[in-house]
Amino acid sequence: MIDLARWYVGDIARISGHMTNFVERVGPEDGQPFKSANDSALIAMEFAEEGAHGTICVSSVSHVAKRGQDFQVRLYGDAGSLELDFNFARSRLRGVQRGEEDWQDLTVPLEFLGQGENPPLAALDFFAPFTNQSVSDRLFIDAITKGVSVEPTFYDGWKAQQIIDATFASHHEGRWITIPP
Repeated sequence: MIDLARWYVGDIARISGHMTNFVERVGPEDGQPFKSANDSALIAMEFAEEGAHGTICVSSVSHVAKRGQDFQVRLYGDAGSLELDFNFARSRLRGVQRGEEDWQDLTVPLEFLGQGENPPLAALDFFAPFTNQSVSDRLFIDAITKGVSVEPTFYDGWKAQQIIDATFASHHEGRWITIPP
């Protein structure tokens, strides 16, 4: 989500983060509770460009039933706005431009969906990019064999790690943390 935020809006200048764990876990041998990893995080952020701000809220324990997961992206701007709702049951992309009163359902162009000769995983169309485009591990291998750059880069990974580290610091110190440029 951090990488997507940077990709959509740009570099992040400062953040305020809060993390918690809602599910108590017990040790495998003695059955006693132990300090477990955070299973929920909230990050408020200010972007370096244009004074934009945003939030990331993630949870590994929220129950969303048959949807499997919920992924929502909201981009609101003065010239228009986009909303993406995606889960394993359905996906929907909507937009509205300045001067319009009603949101419109938008169709994602086929070239972005990776339509091709390979059937999508589990016969679900939204998995088509994973079988017909270079993504994930396949993207890395294709970049090596074709001698091209791959995105996200190691730099992008480093920037995401800066945000993760700053989120921990912000949570423990109770303050906004500035991200070095």
